[in-house]
Amino acid sequence: MTTTHRYAGLSAQEHNSPARAATCTPRAFVPNRRRRISLQIAAIPPGAWGKTHKHDSHESAIYVLSGDAGMWREKLENQLVAHAGDFVYVPAGIPHLPYNLSDDDYCVALVARTDQNDQESLVLLPGLDRQQRP
Repeated sequence: MTTTHRYAGLSAQEHNSPARAATCTPRAFVPNRRRRISLQIAAIPPGAWGKTHKHDSHESAIYVLSGDAGMWREKLENQLVAHAGDFVYVPAGIPHLPYNLSDDDYCVALVARTDQNDQESLVLLPGLDRQQRP
C-alpha cells in the first residue's frame, strides 16, 4: 500500500490515507463474521494538542513510532505518557485528549481502530478540552 493522501482529522491530528475495509478485513476475531478495521499513520505536530474526543463503539490500539505523546483519558483526570516503542490501548467510549510533549519534534504513531470509517464514529467533546498542558 502506498500513501498518496494526507488529511487533518476531526480530532486535529494529521493522518495519511488510511487502509480501509477494502484492504484490511480481519476474520480471526469472530468466525463466519466480517469485522473491519481502519489502519493509519497519525502525526501530532510539535507542541500541538488534539481535540478531546471519543469513539463510541470502537477500540483503538496505538503504537508510537517516534516522539513522545501525552494523553488525558476518561474524564481527563488520568494522564499517560507514551514514548517511541510504546503501545497504548483506548477502549471504546473513553474520552481522550492526545498531545505532543515536544516543542521541537513530531510525534508519529500507527493507529488501528475497529472502525472501517476512521472519522465517522468520532465524537468531539469540546466541553472537556484543556487549553494548556498540566
